[in-house]
Amino acid sequence: MCSSQREEFFTLIKQSTLPKLVSGHNPVLLICGDMNFKKSYFKFENWRMGIEGLKEKVSFWWSSFVVTGTAGFVLAEKMKLLTRKLKECSKNNRSNWKQQKEENLDQLSKWEILQEKRLLTDDELMQK
Repeated sequence: MCSSQREEFFTLIKQSTLPKLVSGHNPVLLICGDMNFKKSYFKFENWRMGIEGLKEKVSFWWSSFVVTGTAGFVLAEKMKLLTRKLKECSKNNRSNWKQQKEENLDQLSKWEILQEKRLLTDDELMQK
């Protein structure tokens, strides 16, 4: 996957392995430097469901948006407004999520190291 000639030419590319999540193989992560997108897009991620009171916030925001027009227009505009609110909310909670993700991946790596030395107990396998 990598050679010294490629490393000299592609200096921003970094390669590392990630913990085994499903199969017996470690995924390989390639970091290719900064990627600048012209327009950011919204992607709902499951971690957002862990934000305390999110359902209530979404319900409140949705009912507080005042938009007039055809049903399709109202829906599209409310979705845009809701997306903005969710992005704001996510910015406030993202650091907690990133920290939790790092802790989980670190613990997973520890389980994998232990598993290479001995068989894990049923309880340890459940935790992993």
